[in-house]
Amino acid sequence: MSSSELSDALNPYIAQARARTAYHQHAETTQDRPAVQEVTPTSYVPHRSELEYAMCEQPPPQAQRPPKPKVDGTQVVQQLFRALAATREAHETERKRRVQWEQDVEAKHAQRHAELEAQISDMKQEIASLRDIVSKLLPSQERVASTPRSNASPMLAAPALCPTFDTNDPGTQYQVISETNRALSESGQIAQQSGLSSTTMRASASFPVPSSSTSAYGRKRQTPASSGDEGQESGDSDHSKPATGERPAKRANKHDKRCYTIQHAMRKHIYHTMQVEPDDDLPPSYLEGLPISDEEPVRFVWEKTLKQSQHNTHMKNRVIADLQAHRRLYPHVPDDDFAKKTLSSTFDQAYTTMRQKFKIQNDASVAAAQKAREEHKVMRSRRNGRKRFKLSNRTDTRKNLEAFAHATFDGALQMECMSSEESEDDHSQNGISAPKQKVLVVRGIPWRSTRLLRFFGVLDEDDRLDKQLKPKRNTRKDRNEGPPKVGFRMPPKGVASWMISRRWLRDMQLSHPDLLELLKDIIVDPPGFDWNRFNALGYESEDELDAVSSTLRSQRLTYPPTLYSSDPNSSQASYSLQHALVPTHHDNRLM
Repeated sequence: MSSSELSDALNPYIAQARARTAYHQHAETTQDRPAVQEVTPTSYVPHRSELEYAMCEQPPPQAQRPPKPKVDGTQVVQQLFRALAATREAHETERKRRVQWEQDVEAKHAQRHAELEAQISDMKQEIASLRDIVSKLLPSQERVASTPRSNASPMLAAPALCPTFDTNDPGTQYQVISETNRALSESGQIAQQSGLSSTTMRASASFPVPSSSTSAYGRKRQTPASSGDEGQESGDSDHSKPATGERPAKRANKHDKRCYTIQHAMRKHIYHTMQVEPDDDLPPSYLEGLPISDEEPVRFVWEKTLKQSQHNTHMKNRVIADLQAHRRLYPHVPDDDFAKKTLSSTFDQAYTTMRQKFKIQNDASVAAAQKAREEHKVMRSRRNGRKRFKLSNRTDTRKNLEAFAHATFDGALQMECMSSEESEDDHSQNGISAPKQKVLVVRGIPWRSTRLLRFFGVLDEDDRLDKQLKPKRNTRKDRNEGPPKVGFRMPPKGVASWMISRRWLRDMQLSHPDLLELLKDIIVDPPGFDWNRFNALGYESEDELDAVSSTLRSQRLTYPPTLYSSDPNSSQASYSLQHALVPTHHDNRLM
């Protein structure tokens, strides 16, 4: 065989038998031959070589994988937005749920507070009715004052607790003070004492000139015994008065931080919306035109006013709306003050003050000027306080003296008629502290006449004698004479002609020719008073005075001698000038 073994192995037809045609000649010959036993052909088994077995079969075809879809960026962004929207919706739902829960809790607290207020008002009514019953029982108790109090009425023997409501207590506490029978007995004693004091007042009123020995009762300031009870009754019955006629509630003490006025509530709410404490510095100025959401704290453009900045106007409306929505946070402020017009004007005042505070915290020169202004304001307030105290003492003393009850003396009791009392610490500078023992410098007013000085001297002397009979609470500061007030000062409106010095009028006409025309609109002379019959304050002309104290009296620093006698047996109409010039204590006559 010419082909090689490798070609045979690679030829698939090498192992197949080929069909051959039979020739007749051979067939004929074969028929003549003797029959031979037929051999059954065996099945052909092809030969497999080692090389054929070494060839690896072709692997079956693998299933074709489906192609991956192309990633689209817009779908990814849409899915991200959908996730963010779902998260935001969940947060918004949770926030609404919490807000609703907080509103429910606040509504419950408000309802509980309203119930407590209703209980308090009912208790006030009960207390007022009990006091009315007690006041009705007092006259009947006075009629039977000769009988023992234990047998005055069988109803009074049963003890009962009488609660009193203290309106000044911030915590609104109730306190049981005493039993009813003991309160009634004490009130009976007070009524008897008030009756005795009223008879003493009527008896002393018939004597216009009280003496030094008996004036302790006549000059005593009349304070009705029931003033405290009346004050409590008025405080307990405030709910029955209209809201427009009520007095605004006052602070119990300096530790009471509650808001009683709309001004205080507005300032506090502005700091609350800015999320800043009142003692901290104000936040920096906001940029005009920059948007701000309702969730962010309130911010202002401090360099501009409310009319100059649209942003500030928007913040103003936001604060006012928030204050009206949370008005329950300020229960002590009257409801009428929450009107929009009132809140608008109140906000303007508060914003002006805060602008000044912002300038102070950012500019040292403005801070120094503001500090000097505050110190001057404190000094002026201190001096005005001394004048008010002096005026109050003289007014109370005049009420007890019938000789000066005429209306012509009303114009003298004004703050502008009081002399100035300046302390040494008012003039202290450069941080130098004043001495511990203060001395007041009295500076008189040049336009006051001699009669007016004598009038003040009588009132001060009577007040001094009255205070000598009482225990001393504090020591009186020493007073020294000083120069008169500098500058031209006109008398206040309402003074009488006898209060103006003729010497001052004559001197001032040289520099102010129109002084008489100006005084015509100021002077008021009430009719019905005859100075010819009333010589207790001496003569009007100052030229008749002695020349010893003329210099000081021209400056209105000292009192002329008083004509007010302390002799109980003397008559007021018998005074004369030569008997009236009695030496007086100079240190007690300073104004």
